[in-house]
Amino acid sequence: KHGTTPEISASHHQCLVFDKGMFDTGKPDDEEGASEFCSSGKRKMVFLTKEFDEPQLLYIQAGKPPTRMLSHYYGYMYFSDVAVGNYYKRLVRDLLHYRP
Repeated sequence: KHGTTPEISASHHQCLVFDKGMFDTGKPDDEEGASEFCSSGKRKMVFLTKEFDEPQLLYIQAGKPPTRMLSHYYGYMYFSDVAVGNYYKRLVRDLLHYRP
């Protein structure tokens, strides 16, 4: 596959979970932490798996309902490894900027 658009809907319905165990073996390392994070608003957990990693381009729709993300990304993305989460949060904070 060269590119894919995952089935991820608006941030108040689902949360995206980055968990090394789930990615490598299909069993989450920190399911309890992810469940607690996603339980606010009773959101469905969507784990990042190898299926997400295969294509060269991962396009996440965010412009039109029901995929519009009207909240901060860190409110619906959970990293089971705190150091990895901090790295990517700083990366987004420092390098990605919205331009209308």
